[in-house]
Amino acid sequence: MLEQENASLKERLSVSGREAEYALAQSQERYRFLFDAMDEGFCIIEFFDGPHGPLSDYIHIEANPAYEYHAGIANVVGKKLREMVREEADGWVEFYGKVLRTGEPVRFERELVATGRYLALTAFRIEPASRRQVAVLFQDITERKRAELALQQLNETLEARIVEAVAERNVLADVVNGTNAFIHVVDCNYRWMAINGSALREFERLFGVRPQVGDNMLDLLDNCPQSKAGLEQRWTRALSGEEFAESVSFSDSKDPASHFELRYSTLRNAEGQVIGAYLFAYDVSERLREQQRLTQAEEALRQSQKMEAVGQLTGGIAHDFNNLLTGITGSLELLKTRMSQGRFTEIDRYIGAAQDASKRAASLTHRLLAFSRRQTLDPKPVDINRLVIGMEELIRRTVGPHITTGSRDVSRTVVNVHRCPATGKCTAEPVYQREGRHATRRANYHRDSQQVDRRARLPEP
Repeated sequence: MLEQENASLKERLSVSGREAEYALAQSQERYRFLFDAMDEGFCIIEFFDGPHGPLSDYIHIEANPAYEYHAGIANVVGKKLREMVREEADGWVEFYGKVLRTGEPVRFERELVATGRYLALTAFRIEPASRRQVAVLFQDITERKRAELALQQLNETLEARIVEAVAERNVLADVVNGTNAFIHVVDCNYRWMAINGSALREFERLFGVRPQVGDNMLDLLDNCPQSKAGLEQRWTRALSGEEFAESVSFSDSKDPASHFELRYSTLRNAEGQVIGAYLFAYDVSERLREQQRLTQAEEALRQSQKMEAVGQLTGGIAHDFNNLLTGITGSLELLKTRMSQGRFTEIDRYIGAAQDASKRAASLTHRLLAFSRRQTLDPKPVDINRLVIGMEELIRRTVGPHITTGSRDVSRTVVNVHRCPATGKCTAEPVYQREGRHATRRANYHRDSQQVDRRARLPEP
């Protein structure tokens, strides 16, 4: 009876063993199928003590076919880490060694430098810890990582460009706001797109309103119709594509007139379409006032030089006036004597002599006044030869006997030249130290009507 039960028990155990073996075989077959078919790379590594210390290296004891696809290394089973990737072995040992010591799974991303691939890895310890084994599941994310790095580099580049652009814009803004030029930018509807601080303050000073970006320029000038019309006309020209420069003046009852140099230009977009216009205005009031003061000073200097020349001439011709006065008074005294004696036969002779002397004195006075610009000029045809020759004696008396004179003939002309020979003498005399020659040259120059008209518009020196 007992033997039968033992035999039955053995038979049942034998069946159970075969079933267990079959189940295990089926399980291993399913594991191997999944192991070989899975898309992710998978391996089991086992740590051992190496020359670099305890748990300083590991060997691959299992690896699926996807390992090579993702990691780029073939036939890793049985290979040691330090044989495969010597330069980066310490880093991998540190990561997986921590999993082995703590038993805590870990997820991380790391580049396998040897193959240039980025891997997303999950590692966990195989129990018990005494087996010194770690399972690793990983996937190649190189393309994604490169895209991320490219995007990061692009973002960094864009950020750097933005920083540079903002810095450049800030510099330009500081320059524009710090310049003395008045800068206005308007769109095609006369609305301000930009205006710098100098222009804002000057506009408010001139027109009594403070503009802002977005304001319509023409609307703000409703209370200044005359200025509005001029500004609208100029801005319209600029908005039509014309680039030009003008000088204008603005004035009010409080301040003296302000003079501006205006430079208008057209604003276009990248396609060349007109999107507005801009103005650079410069206050040239002080420059014009300085030019006016300089002109007045030069005129005063010229007048002073002329008066100095008149003084020099006066000293030179004093004897001429003396002789003329002597002739006049002498003739009058002789006339008085003859009349008291009742001798009237020579009266006309003495009267004529006095009149001739008076005319010569008047002529000399006329030339002096013309030279000093104190006599109203009455242009009329003049024989320059006769005029210069007539002044030769006056110049001889003025410069003295150590200077000789000479001249050439020219035809008749229409010009006031009474002061020219004397001016030339006064200018040249300081150059002559002891003796010399003063030559008055007269020449004929022919000009057509356009040349004459152009020269007539030149400022008189």
